[in-house]
Amino acid sequence: MRLELEWRERRVADLTRRYLKFVVDGESLSGERYRAWAVSVLGWGTSEAEERAARRLLLEEPPDVGERVSLYVCALCGDIGCGATTVFVEPQDDEIVWREAAWSTPALETESVDRNSDRLAYRQWPDELRFDATEYRRLIEGRPRAAAQS
Repeated sequence: MRLELEWRERRVADLTRRYLKFVVDGESLSGERYRAWAVSVLGWGTSEAEERAARRLLLEEPPDVGERVSLYVCALCGDIGCGATTVFVEPQDDEIVWREAAWSTPALETESVDRNSDRLAYRQWPDELRFDATEYRRLIEGRPRAAAQS
């Protein structure tokens, strides 16, 4: 599978968020088929938060929701407490695998992971998305940067 990043804008309340959307084999993960909620973790927010998100995707920092890594977060605040689209990110041979996409709602004492939400259509996601590890690293490390937002 080929992973790409493309700029996208999303209007939320009185804010316009510009972020990098994930595109797999020419199809946006936030498009009709996949319908990921919110905005991706890349291309917006503080530069420190975005860099941490990139390092999580590269397996250089621990996951942010249990053993799962956020792909999409709240467009208003970026807080995973509002809920996040998450996956397990794993190296396998010469690939990076995103598996078991789900809606995760971490709380102080418990964490809920929902793979069957009708609203989020995770049943339509493949069980795994596989990317060439070298290309994946090149893409995440070389991603376009934007002026940090608050």
